Amino acid sequence: MKIVKLGFVFFTMSFLSACVSSGTTGNVASDLQVDKPGVATGREIVRAFDGGILPKTVFNKLSRKDKTRALLAEYRALENSTTGQSTYWENPNGKLSGIVTPSQPYQVGSRNCRQYNHKALINGENIEASGAACRTADGRWIPLR
Repeated sequence: MKIVKLGFVFFTMSFLSACVSSGTTGNVASDLQVDKPGVATGREIVRAFDGGILPKTVFNKLSRKDKTRALLAEYRALENSTTGQSTYWENPNGKLSGIVTPSQPYQVGSRNCRQYNHKALINGENIEASGAACRTADGRWIPLR
């Protein structure tokens, strides 16, 4: 009987780990759409974030898909991450990647805001930028300029 129970436990664990590894990418922002209904689309995020907080000289050198990956990571970190919990993005070739970490939320008047940090590795160069974003009345995040 113990062997059957032990076999069932191992089967269940391997089944669950297979589901996790073949399912969603968790906090990796490699896909190009936000998959929650009622949340901004990738195109809306790119437009609203207007380059995010990475330096424009670096951001403008990225491909359209890599720009979207970086901006979606910023958006997801602000939207879904707890204080200090990072959101990672990476180009499939591995030469471009970044990690976005939000700080404690705070309020400015009636607006909810968060500061955040974006560390990126772009073609071997370490880039670090910090900024803040606030929620609009319709619930979307807009970086402060």
